[in-house]
Amino acid sequence: MESQADSLACEQKEKHRTVLDLVKELISKAKNLQPDCVHDPKDPSSNSSECGAKERVSAFLDIAENLIDGAKENFSTCDEARDIPKVIRLPEKPIDCSEILENGEGKSGEYVIWPRNRILNDLQLKVYCDMDTDGGGWTVI
Repeated sequence: MESQADSLACEQKEKHRTVLDLVKELISKAKNLQPDCVHDPKDPSSNSSECGAKERVSAFLDIAENLIDGAKENFSTCDEARDIPKVIRLPEKPIDCSEILENGEGKSGEYVIWPRNRILNDLQLKVYCDMDTDGGGWTVI
């Protein structure tokens, strides 16, 4: 049986892996925003130093992405270490009925959700969840 300290350590590892995934996604988006540089010696308006700076930024983003991949390869999850199937831990405060359905609740009825927006600011909201129509997970307000 897993101790509470082991459970907390595993949860922390999963959080770190999630952060690495998010950072890699952000790096990928930043790379897509980098404009391509075309060196044209005939065009006097082309700025080779500006192009060089953009290429260096792009190279740094590639290096960062590779470092994250390396970190993830050497960062075992708790489930891999124990050779058991990975259990997905969903939020304790679901934002909608689809998350409630993913948490294993399959019966239609009233549930409490925590929509994330500026108006409700982490306040709870009682809604009806339709778990029968088209596979379920429908939030009815």
